[in-house]
Amino acid sequence: MKLNKSFFKENWYYIVISIIGLTIILTNRIITGFDGIMVLSDLASIFAIGYIIFNSKNSVWGLAFNIVSTIFVAITSFYQHIWLNGAICVCINIPMFIFGIITWKKKLAKQSSKIRINRLSKRNLALVFLGYAAVSVGFLFALRALGGNIYYLDAIYSAGSVIGVILCSYAFIDQFYIFYIANLAGISMYSILCFQNLNNLPLLFMNIMFMAGAIIGNINWVRLSRQDKENKTEEQSSNSEEVSAE
Repeated sequence: MKLNKSFFKENWYYIVISIIGLTIILTNRIITGFDGIMVLSDLASIFAIGYIIFNSKNSVWGLAFNIVSTIFVAITSFYQHIWLNGAICVCINIPMFIFGIITWKKKLAKQSSKIRINRLSKRNLALVFLGYAAVSVGFLFALRALGGNIYYLDAIYSAGSVIGVILCSYAFIDQFYIFYIANLAGISMYSILCFQNLNNLPLLFMNIMFMAGAIIGNINWVRLSRQDKENKTEEQSSNSEEVSAE
């Protein structure tokens, strides 16, 4: 790949977040030191950058990077008694990402790294949001009973992560609507955790990147979805012409 003006113009966002992310991670680590398990939060953030880049481009590699990032997030979550988020990472998110990779590989279109994008009907999308609300309430009461740390935000964040990951595994563009809410809860949660432990700064930045990545990804997926419809229409027209010729 040639590093010309076109490359930087098309990828400026990813270059910027990579530079800012690595700067924040390194600065925070210099200030707080390189000892302790929270160093793993740096690795989670680094792999999260890769996830954001590839997921925004509708590439299956985004899921692979997210698996590694999620593993590190799970470890740091258990360490800080964010029980539900850690459990969901291990029991739901990681298995769903693996399932997503298998699903995407089976449905790759025309030997490319892109998969055809799906979209929920308005009725099903409304049901998904109702389900999100119900799961969040259930998580909230469970976490409160268990004495979880920042349980109210953890519930919204964890429920959104589960539903968003499921939609992502099936390549539904509607995943981004769920991730907007979950990322906002994650940003709020890790902002509070930063006051408890400054080592959470990379994880806060990671969630800010997730929010920005969701916005950029949503825009890109809408564009790719339109291109997919155009290609599908052309294929159908071409097939019709071939049938007519026969």
